[in-house]
Amino acid sequence: MSEPDQFATPRRLHPASIVLGLPARQLLQVIIFPVIATFAGATPSIQSGIQLFVLYAGVGLVMRTVSYQRRLFSFDGTVVRISSGVFARQHRTIAVERIQQIELRRTALSRAFRCTTVRIETAASASEPEVELRVIAHTDAVALRNAVRSTVTADRVTQPAHEPVLAVPARHLFIAALTGSRLLALPGVVFASFQFIGGQLGAFVEEVEAWLSDPPDLLSGFGDVLSVVAFPLMLAGVVAASAISALLVTFLRDGNFKITRRGDELHVTRGIIASRESLINVNRIQLIELKQNWLRRLLHVTTVRLQSAGGDAEARVLIPLLPLARVHQLIDTVLSDTTTVALIKHPPAARYRSVLRWFRLSLPLVTAIALSDRLPNTWPLVAFLPDTPPVRVGAIMVVVFVAVLLGLASYRLRGHAITNTLVLSQTGAVNRRLLIAPIRKIQTVGVRANLFQRRLKLASLLVRVAGARANVIIHDADANAIDMHAATLTRAAAMPTVNQPT
Repeated sequence: MSEPDQFATPRRLHPASIVLGLPARQLLQVIIFPVIATFAGATPSIQSGIQLFVLYAGVGLVMRTVSYQRRLFSFDGTVVRISSGVFARQHRTIAVERIQQIELRRTALSRAFRCTTVRIETAASASEPEVELRVIAHTDAVALRNAVRSTVTADRVTQPAHEPVLAVPARHLFIAALTGSRLLALPGVVFASFQFIGGQLGAFVEEVEAWLSDPPDLLSGFGDVLSVVAFPLMLAGVVAASAISALLVTFLRDGNFKITRRGDELHVTRGIIASRESLINVNRIQLIELKQNWLRRLLHVTTVRLQSAGGDAEARVLIPLLPLARVHQLIDTVLSDTTTVALIKHPPAARYRSVLRWFRLSLPLVTAIALSDRLPNTWPLVAFLPDTPPVRVGAIMVVVFVAVLLGLASYRLRGHAITNTLVLSQTGAVNRRLLIAPIRKIQTVGVRANLFQRRLKLASLLVRVAGARANVIIHDADANAIDMHAATLTRAAAMPTVNQPT
């Protein structure tokens, strides 16, 4: 039996999907609702909370079981069909030509049951995939993916072998963990927890201060030393814990990251305990994004995101770290085009706009500092604001000076380029972001200029491609150049031979 014929008859998900297929949002509801109902009562009781949880979970389990019985999927070689719903039935059909990406996800628990979640996305997908089969047997998931793939490509016997594109080594994951936003995840959670238990936090701080001022007899001789090194030790502990948590998350999520290519298909695998396998056609790629924070700019490394149409932008193929020397090679491989072009700098009038924009962003802080003596004491910011006029003036000058520096840095990094096949736009101040979009994927082209831009003979170009948050914007460029770019891109996007369907 061929793989498409294998799924021609409608079938159910794996029985374990009744529990393993429960979305995180519903799982939180099962836990949080009984807890809130218990402690919101006049006489909170743990026993009543447990009873409510058992009742709530029991009803949910019955509904999940009925939903499992009523959810069917099939694939006849050309169309994926999904039927679901208990009281209101829903039927969906997806033609394989419209599929943008297929992804297989396995958690540690689903591995134990030899199950996999299959996510199918189209250009119409928004923040959620068009189809999510949670969960089916892993062998069936692989067979379904291969069946869909075989109908949109040439016969697999004639397909070339898998060619390695890139692999992210452990040292790059190490750098990615210690230079990325995950380093701040643990302090953020700790701070949020402290905000949630504010009263207990205050008592804890008072106990620590009392212990330092009057240490136990065994440590009485080290009291002065403890008062000096306590804060540095606590800070070092937080930094070490943040680094360890960032490393664990990065290696568990992005370990064994590899991209191979077979014909026009990119096969992306990553993850150690929970794994993800994505299959994306290079002709479906709508946008490429390069992001560097200030530290990664110093190290000459970047994060690369390959985005197809549909779905949440964060679910796209995200390469955690890549040296800049390898970026152009990767993009040339994916787009079959060169991106080694010089960016066009924007006119001097754009410098004024950039500085003004950052100054406008600083106005709320400047106002808060200027009026700090009149703000209510309950405002959290008041404790950190100066309380004397000379100090307030100095603080305002520092904020304005930093805003001007950020505006100048933003102007310095800003640039764009338009080739025969690509649109490139670079923005940023402390961090840098470069967007690259193939012209053949352009959906709409727009030009906008407000009153201030028109007076400075500036304009902005908005290029839209398919996908979530898939906009390429060229801010504050020469108005005449923007008009010519818009006309050129509109003609190129309208050409059937250039603008391939998504």
